[in-house]
Amino acid sequence: MALQGITIRAIRFNNNKQHPGIRHQIGRLLYQVYIKEQQWTLEANNPSGLRIVGNNELVDDVDETAIWFVAMKDDQSPIGCYRLADKKLIGGMHEAQRYLPKGSLSWKTIDSLYPCLEFNRIAVALPYRRSLISTILLQQMLNYIHSALPSYGLIGCTAEPIMQRIVERFGAVCVGEPFRYDKKDPQPANIYWYSPDTIVVALNRTLKKMCHLNLCETMRYQPGQV
Repeated sequence: MALQGITIRAIRFNNNKQHPGIRHQIGRLLYQVYIKEQQWTLEANNPSGLRIVGNNELVDDVDETAIWFVAMKDDQSPIGCYRLADKKLIGGMHEAQRYLPKGSLSWKTIDSLYPCLEFNRIAVALPYRRSLISTILLQQMLNYIHSALPSYGLIGCTAEPIMQRIVERFGAVCVGEPFRYDKKDPQPANIYWYSPDTIVVALNRTLKKMCHLNLCETMRYQPGQV
């Protein structure tokens, strides 16, 4: 899949005051990936406030304060996204901790890794899944942390084998015990950790891969004000 004409943006929604059009499109992309394809079922009063609104848009209570790294086509339609959340802005706990008994081994493991940000809500449109969109979004997210918060690490919890392979390939370490967000989940999620030093290693690996494929010149970056 050729990636010419793709722009990577870093944005905040700021309680729906900015980028409302992109916000709705990302919600629909998340709905397609998580509800239609992965067949998530949403329990009432779930810890994240996950819900379906509007025209099949998947949203939750973390969205508005998070930083979103979004891959967009020339027509400004999103084809991929990562979400980066700061626990200080969402009640003092990482989202994953909301699904764990306080004091459990997994809860303590995640808590012990602070200061760090948490990444999740990874989604890439089906026609682009054989491209490096996910790697490029990961690279931009790591670059943001390294530049803006150099003393911070990064955590992410995922049960998806493809995502596990990507983050492991670029240096993430699996820590603690796997856990299930919901008791009906078919597979437990692993806890992945990038230390500040590992983020530098991961940045070098992702940039090397991108430049090897001549993507450093064909992609456009618009980090914007976040």
